[in-house]
Amino acid sequence: MDIAIKTKLYARAALTPLLALSMLLPLGVFASGQTTQPTQPAPPTATSPNPPTAQPVGPTSRWNPPDDITRREIVDMDHFLDSHPEIAEQLRRDPSLIDNREWVAHHPALQEYLHSHQRIAEVFRAHPDAFMRDEDRYEQTEGERDHDRDHDRDRDRDHDRVAARDRDDRNRGELTSFGQFLGGHSNVASELSADPTLAANKEYLATHPELDEYLKAHPAMSKQLAANPQAVMSSDPVQTSGGFGAKPVGPTPKPKATPNQ
Repeated sequence: MDIAIKTKLYARAALTPLLALSMLLPLGVFASGQTTQPTQPAPPTATSPNPPTAQPVGPTSRWNPPDDITRREIVDMDHFLDSHPEIAEQLRRDPSLIDNREWVAHHPALQEYLHSHQRIAEVFRAHPDAFMRDEDRYEQTEGERDHDRDHDRDRDRDHDRVAARDRDDRNRGELTSFGQFLGGHSNVASELSADPTLAANKEYLATHPELDEYLKAHPAMSKQLAANPQAVMSSDPVQTSGGFGAKPVGPTPKPKATPNQ
């Protein structure tokens, strides 16, 4: 046999087991991978079911009203009950009456209200005790707010009275002081009694520096004399402290002529 042919046959015989081994190797690896890596369970899918609109009221349950039953509607029902005290009294004593059609029929105002407020009527009938508890809780809170408002109003009124009394006291003190000034300046007192407007006359003040200086030191009195000099001069504190007595202030009116008989 030729040497070349023998060489080929020998090489083929040597490669045959290697080829067979290479064909089996991937299958072994794949089988091994399956046995060493167990399948992981799929993560649970989160679900978000819609919450129930209402739960039964019982010893261990809590009222959970629908989203559209709001504080505003509790307030609206409270206002209705406030305007119908007889209905309110009976419902607070026995909330289940709201589901008594015969009783409701004997109260047309309530029947009409429930007909025009369907959502309130639905929840009220489903949970009468819880609904009236919420209404009563609001009623108490409203009463506390009314009490606080009354208290604040009374406090403000008292404050205003005190402030007004303080203003009156200060004003009386200013008038008394001005009367005492006039008591010590008889010529000024006499001229101002005859014509109170002189107290705001710049030319008159320029010729009576003592009065001008006094008014500059008492701006509140200066403002009063400018606003209503007659009222200042005729006030009791000025008349009393100035020693005017019953002497008239201002020009003396001329007596009316008596017609000839």
